[in-house]
Amino acid sequence: MTKKEIEETSIRDYSIRMHAYNLALVDESNRLHKQAFLNTLARSTKEVGKKIVPVYPKYQDFYDYEKELERIEYEESEEETRRKKIIANAMEMV
Repeated sequence: MTKKEIEETSIRDYSIRMHAYNLALVDESNRLHKQAFLNTLARSTKEVGKKIVPVYPKYQDFYDYEKELERIEYEESEEETRRKKIIANAMEMV
């Protein structure tokens, strides 16, 4: 973005861009954790009784993608609530 584009960006546009950026980070993290899971799955085991079993039998035990998405949505909804309160307080002063 150019300096002029940055100056002309609205709070709403900025929020949308940040949301997209955070989703992209979660997607990248998901890809990295999938690779790590495959590496771990290939090597990592534990003994249960006389059996040898994987430490992480399911991918979700290792990384909860849905939980990460919910965390991002929750953090952004808190930020939106905070912004609305600021705007409401400013409107009361007028």
